[in-house]
Order: sequence, then structure tokens, then C-alpha cells
Amino acid sequence: MTEAQAEEVVMLIRAATGGRADENTVNYFAAAMQVLDYDLALAAASVGTITWRWFPSWAEFKEVYRAQKRLAEPVGEQRQAPLQAGDETQDGKRGVAAPEWVWVWSWARLDRSPTESRMFPQQEGHCDPAHLMSTDDYEELRKEWEEAGSPKSQNPLPMAR
Repeated sequence: MTEAQAEEVVMLIRAATGGRADENTVNYFAAAMQVLDYDLALAAASVGTITWRWFPSWAEFKEVYRAQKRLAEPVGEQRQAPLQAGDETQDGKRGVAAPEWVWVWSWARLDRSPTESRMFPQQEGHCDPAHLMSTDDYEELRKEWEEAGSPKSQNPLPMAR
């Protein structure tokens, strides 16, 4: 926010609390507020002045500011989870179809003979590195899956068999 906007928010708080504020405190607020979002600071000041009888401490103001920031964030379905490598499908949407490696994994774990119990390279960071398959081994397994007709089960991640 600009210096003028910061002074406007401070003046609102000062006016609502009867003007009883030390000049050093007012100057500190005006300077410290410049790194904050103007709309959120204005909302925090508006909400805070309902309960503040005296000019608030910086900690009291920041508590209300953080609450306003949380309220402004999207909730539930409005949130979008950040995509990670391998999460996108062919049409760029997450959750429309499982990535190919999941189908290979399902086939290798459930239908292949002998079954493959090692973790795939795509699962790195989520498993014991000692049980991680090399990329070359994965590519060989993937080719074997393709030669088997690229089978896809009804559900690539069954709960139990």
C-alpha cells in the first residue's frame, strides 16, 4: 500500500478510538502498514474499531489483519490444489484420468506374473529409496505392459483384492 493509504488506515483507527494515540505509535503504524495489503488493512481497521476502545497495539491490529486475510482466502471447492509433476492429464485437467504410470503400476502389482513389488520412480520421495525401481527398469516394465495390450482395470487403485 502507499504511504497515503497507510495514513488513511491509521487515521480511521485513530478517529474510531478517540484520537488517543502517541505520535510515535501512529508513525510506527503508518510505516509498518506499507508492506500490507490496503484492502485487508482497511477491513481489519473497520472490524477492529468495533471492539477497540483505545488505539490498538501492533499485535492486536495484526491479529485482526491475519483474520481478514484468512477470510479472504478461497475455501472448500474454491481452492485449487497446486499441481505437481505428473498430476496433469492430456487435456490439462487434474483428476480426469489417471496418469499412464498408475495403469502400469496397477497391472504390475495385480495382474502381471510375477508381480512387481518395487516402488516406481514417480513415487520417489514418498517411499523407501531402497525399494525404488530404476527408470530403466520402469521403461522395460512399461514396454512389457504395452506388449500385453496396455490393460486398464476398472479402477487403477483398488482398495483390496
